[in-house]
Amino acid sequence: MSQQPEEVPEIQADPQVIADLESEAGSLDDDGRNRRVNSKLEIGSEFGTNWYPHSLRESTASLSSSVREFRTIKGRTYQTSNTIDYWAPNDDKQLETFDVVHHFTLMLMDDRLFYAPVPVEKGDLKVLDVGTGSGLWALDLADEFPAIEVIGTDISAVQPSWVPPNCIFQIDDAQLDWTFKRDHFDAIHARNLYGGIDNWQRFYEQAFTHLKPGGWFESMEFDILAGSENPEIENDPNHIFKKWAGLFWDAGDIIGRSFRQAQYKGPNEEIMMVKCMKEAGFVDIVHKKWKVPIGGWAKDPFLKQVGHYAGLFMDQSLDGWALQPIGEILGWTYEEIMVLVAEMRIALRSSKSLPYFNYHMVYGRKPENSWVPPPASDPAPVPTQAAAAASPAPASAQAEAAASPAPAPTQGELAASPAPAATSPGNTSAEATSHTP
Repeated sequence: MSQQPEEVPEIQADPQVIADLESEAGSLDDDGRNRRVNSKLEIGSEFGTNWYPHSLRESTASLSSSVREFRTIKGRTYQTSNTIDYWAPNDDKQLETFDVVHHFTLMLMDDRLFYAPVPVEKGDLKVLDVGTGSGLWALDLADEFPAIEVIGTDISAVQPSWVPPNCIFQIDDAQLDWTFKRDHFDAIHARNLYGGIDNWQRFYEQAFTHLKPGGWFESMEFDILAGSENPEIENDPNHIFKKWAGLFWDAGDIIGRSFRQAQYKGPNEEIMMVKCMKEAGFVDIVHKKWKVPIGGWAKDPFLKQVGHYAGLFMDQSLDGWALQPIGEILGWTYEEIMVLVAEMRIALRSSKSLPYFNYHMVYGRKPENSWVPPPASDPAPVPTQAAAAASPAPASAQAEAAASPAPAPTQGELAASPAPAATSPGNTSAEATSHTP
């Protein structure tokens, strides 16, 4: 039976405690590194006066004209494709926030581009980045490992034209049938696709199909519900944090593209990311969760810096996020939206809010003996003796998990375990749980 990541204890942050803690400075452990496994988010002294530093600031199918079509809402541009009017902007202002997210994600991951034990050092790998956005993750991987072939796909052509020779960007819609060869990639990466996928289970199944046996799929998503270390706010069902998330959940449910992939539905429930990965047939599944402060209120110096970037990301994104889901789908007027955005921004910046969001990562491996039947339109390959003996993907995954002893953990798997890595400040801000079907 799988279990949930252990919850990080909340701060008992009533107003008097806040007043007391705001006079305290951050500190490091004796060895100069921060310890943050299952630790509290402690309040620093600069929140409220320092929200964020001022210094931050060809397709696999035919390229249809609709891929190049943008629509404009109140001066912000949004991507339109054959399957979706995408909910978040794709203009320069929003692309800057992609850069910010990429930066603080690397901080949390200790400058690692994969948490899954992908053998990137050996090179000669094929890697797919689905929903590549501005392309930063794909570019970083290609730059750091020139022997790896990297493909980044997105519905929006906003990636740079000058790229490393081992990196290409393609206009492709992940909601349609993927046109890559089956069993083709050594690893597939996807990040922050919430609100953009109409069938999450099919998305995970397509990733499974196009991975080589033994390949890894790694997926990261935010929980759009902002939490608070202030119990008064956390337990208030009418607070703006819950109202904001509820509106996005409602909009996603109406159009059939969920914002709930990283949401817990109950205390003993798994998030949908884990469920989808299991049902697709993956094994050796690991679920990690980071509690990311929004703004510079954390006492811990590392988390304070992460919070600065997360605060900038949220502050610069709120109005662009709200226009399409809340305006066009839920029917709010522009004036009503701006009032809502202002209320959310004020709450996020308030020294009493102590806001954070949960950032989830789930990764899993395609079993070595898996064989997925091709679509009816494809000529059926002659299965090998091992493949013929195997059941369809989910059953074979269960059989492998039951019949095979757990492999010796690799360096990457050890880094993803719940135990803290003493030399890895990014690792220690998260919890991890392994799942065996």
